[in-house]
Amino acid sequence: MRTITSRTSARSAATHSTGTRRAISRLGGGALSAAAVGALLLGCTGGGGAGADDDGPSAAGEQQQEASSDWTGTVSAEQMPETDGVSYFVIENLYQQLDERGRMSADELEATEFIGSQGGTCEGEAVVNGSAATCTLVEHDEMAEPTGPELTVTVRVVPAGFGNPALLMFADADGPTDFTVPADAEIGFGKVATPIPAEVSGQEVADALVASVNFAIKPDGEPDPDLAASCEMGEGGITADCEVTGAPDGGNGRWEAIAQRGPQSDPHDGQWYLFTKVPA
Repeated sequence: MRTITSRTSARSAATHSTGTRRAISRLGGGALSAAAVGALLLGCTGGGGAGADDDGPSAAGEQQQEASSDWTGTVSAEQMPETDGVSYFVIENLYQQLDERGRMSADELEATEFIGSQGGTCEGEAVVNGSAATCTLVEHDEMAEPTGPELTVTVRVVPAGFGNPALLMFADADGPTDFTVPADAEIGFGKVATPIPAEVSGQEVADALVASVNFAIKPDGEPDPDLAASCEMGEGGITADCEVTGAPDGGNGRWEAIAQRGPQSDPHDGQWYLFTKVPA
């Protein structure tokens, strides 16, 4: 039986588990558009509990357990702790090959969509499998008017699959909050409509994963008709084990999902999941 350790919030930890369930999705990519642009910079959701499979071990399951055990201490296996201020993850797919150094300078980060649209200023370099950069911006509403506190954003460059990198960022009004990701692991991020993890279905997570993979392929997220995913939820809905099929260029395989806070205007609007591809 595979268990991923995650930090818990009081709300989700008190929620009754709905057990283990699997669903298949061939949904299109529209559900991830907010994550790609990072347009909503208000509020967050949390989650908690421990995920586990009810099935006995198999060769694939043992490989997955070994991979996830190497993720201990990363955001692919543990939820970010609650903070007093606004805090959330956002991802921006770059749709470009980084140069052989695999890094982005402060100036390059300031020119990206999410950070640049908020007038952010950055320090340091974001390096694949290396250091993180730090950027500072101010919350804006949908009319681009400043509305809230200054946010510190920790920025890491991660593989998003299909030869495209992405920026995985954690914004925190309390100040710089670093996080780590598994080395060389492909990362995705997607939202489901249900706000309480224990009530999230495998179908919803599969839909979000398909959308995430579609957006990693191309900016419009146009669905690939052959791409599908199935997900089995862990106890409490905090984690899920998923499998993608029909994806081009090596996107197929097993992915793990964990509930993490994401950008949204209403904390009851939905729940976000961070996806990590298990090495083949």
